[in-house]
Amino acid sequence: MALFKAYRDQATSQQERDYKIALEEVMNDGTLKGRSHPLSEERPIVKH
Repeated sequence: MALFKAYRDQATSQQERDYKIALEEVMNDGTLKGRSHPLSEERPIVKH
């Protein structure tokens, strides 16, 4: 969680939007596949 906070503190508005979109896609994929906790199995990859 600390790494996530550090990333958010340094993220530009565009990076923030891209990250949220990627996060939503992962969550949607997890929901469609019937996963109860998609983020525990696969996390969005954020490239700097």
